Amino acid sequence: MSFDQQPKNAANESWIDPAEVKDPKKLPRHGGLTTLVRPVAIRAKVGNILLPDTFREAAGSLTNVARVLSISGLTKSESEYYKDLKWKVGDYVVFGKYAGIKMKYQGVKLVLLNDEDVKMLIDDPSDLDPTFNMMQGSY
Repeated sequence: MSFDQQPKNAANESWIDPAEVKDPKKLPRHGGLTTLVRPVAIRAKVGNILLPDTFREAAGSLTNVARVLSISGLTKSESEYYKDLKWKVGDYVVFGKYAGIKMKYQGVKLVLLNDEDVKMLIDDPSDLDPTFNMMQGSY
């Protein structure tokens, strides 16, 4: 296979596992100012409209919400920059579209984020509307 060709299944690869896939039993160790997160799936409905799976997969690349699985020992402790934004294991964070290192660990898709990649905390990921940026006149 040449470098400009992707495997057949690469186009269908989504970086969000279904909810029934369990978290790894033992998480990898990471250092520096990093946080290990697991991306969460977008909601299946917008209002009363059920979104088809193909649309949800396409919109999945627009959602950058994840549940925090692990935090390095230095996270947030080195800078005043994070004094108003403190996250812990179990919180949901929003991060930049191209941020982090994507990996598959023990069959689970995870993202390793630098602290500066975490942009905000949210209480419930289902409150976010991933279709907002896909609609014209969204502003």
